[in-house]
Amino acid sequence: MTQQTQPKLVFVVGVWRSGTSLLHAMLNQHPRIGLMFEAEPFGLFPMNKTAIFPGDWAARLEFFNQAVSRHHLDPASLPEGGTGRECLLSMFRTVAARKNAAVMGGKSPTYHAWLPRIADIFPEADFIIIWRDPLDNCRSVVEAGRKNRFFGARGIMTRTYFGAEQMHKGVLKLRSDGRRVHEMLFTDLVASPELELRKVCDFIGMEFDPKMLDLRSADFSMVPPGEHHDPLRSGKVLKEKQRKEVLPVEFIAKHRRYMKLWRERYAGSVFARTLNGEASGTRPTSFEMGLDGTAYWWWRLWARFKNRVIRRTPLAFWQQFRGAEPEPPTGHEPLIPKTTEKKHSSADILL
Repeated sequence: MTQQTQPKLVFVVGVWRSGTSLLHAMLNQHPRIGLMFEAEPFGLFPMNKTAIFPGDWAARLEFFNQAVSRHHLDPASLPEGGTGRECLLSMFRTVAARKNAAVMGGKSPTYHAWLPRIADIFPEADFIIIWRDPLDNCRSVVEAGRKNRFFGARGIMTRTYFGAEQMHKGVLKLRSDGRRVHEMLFTDLVASPELELRKVCDFIGMEFDPKMLDLRSADFSMVPPGEHHDPLRSGKVLKEKQRKEVLPVEFIAKHRRYMKLWRERYAGSVFARTLNGEASGTRPTSFEMGLDGTAYWWWRLWARFKNRVIRRTPLAFWQQFRGAEPEPPTGHEPLIPKTTEKKHSSADILL
């Protein structure tokens, strides 16, 4: 496939539990759109345009998140090493070619904190950003974390909550660099799916197709197993319901302080529009912001460190560690023990 004929490259990005899976399913119902579901090799390997992937990158990625088998890719057809850009593009092109798609790419929530780097690696890419109230993201993480090891891990609440501001900073950088970005709200997508999908289609230069509204025939084979994906597999666009509060009062009070800060600092932004409810009369103190910022960056560095260990340790060790066959993916944290029922304590959530 030549540069002239290759499909348009699009990344669908949002913080975890913000509706990226629903949006991905809807977009992939279009006959000319072929997006991957969380391939995310740059979540495992170095995230820069000069990064060279090792010869066994596909095998390591398969062990990490089963992206190869979930998308029914032939490992032999993928390049044996090379730049990270070309390795990921080879996956995108293969998936898109199956349906002669005019749009390729993937939905990648992990990239919410790395938008400028992804944009640097892929200067031709456009970005679709989906937003949800950070507090609702965290509520969904708590519920998913009861049975999912990724969302039940220490630090995920901090990374999710403050990841929203980090993503907004990334969006500001993309826009200042003249990159094409389309922002949308999860609540708008659920309330008016056709209107929101028409806006997305206009952004990527495609005509709206009514099939995008019918998820009953959607292909969910690329979606990892897990109860947190059950609403998606139902084939219905489920509107949010009022549920019993799952977050501690301390966390909600913290959110109200940050809501005041963010509404003032980012007034007029789509990010600010996601912040629902009444803000506190006071902003977080410099000391509180310092502690929270330190915790956020620590948990990000810890996640990167674990991935560095995974990619540098002989693959045979991990295969022996987990057995001859990799477990079904429940997230991208292979070193965290599998859980059956997990409840976050206040300490887990606040740190």
